[in-house]
Amino acid sequence: MKHLIINIFLSILGRVFLFIRYRDTQKVRKVLADEYEDSYAQAGVILILWIIGLILLFGTGAMLLVSIYAILHHSFHLF
Repeated sequence: MKHLIINIFLSILGRVFLFIRYRDTQKVRKVLADEYEDSYAQAGVILILWIIGLILLFGTGAMLLVSIYAILHHSFHLF
């Protein structure tokens, strides 16, 4: 039952994602067949992984910038 609910959620997410991105039913069907193996759930998984990747990328970048700022800020106040 748990996998069914997740699969339904991912299918809805993938369907919405593809229709927002391509806005044409024929184009969505072609892309779905070519890139996502006729699975809206797989398109939803790709979207979620893309979002997680962006969050990790920006989080890592923010931590790096804060670390550099802290190092530079404290190194000039030692004396």
